[in-house]
Amino acid sequence: MPRAAGVLHRLPARTSADSLVADCRRVTDVIAAQDGLAARAGIGEPAASVGGLHDSYQDACDALRLGARVGGGPDH
Repeated sequence: MPRAAGVLHRLPARTSADSLVADCRRVTDVIAAQDGLAARAGIGEPAASVGGLHDSYQDACDALRLGARVGGGPDH
C-alpha cells in the first residue's frame, strides 16, 4: 500500500521553478539511494495563509495523480 508524507517548505524570495524542481529531484533521489524507496514529489502554488496551504497541498496531490496517469505509474 502506498504511503504519503507531506512536506511544507518555505521558499526564499525569488526561488526559480527550475531550482525547486531540482531540489525535489535531489530529495527523491536521496530517499531512493538511502532507503530503497520509490518517491515522487508534487509541487503546489506558494501560499500566504492557512487556507492557501490547504489549496497548495491539494494542488500538489493533483499533480501527483496526474503525473501517475500520464507517466503510467501508481496513483498515489
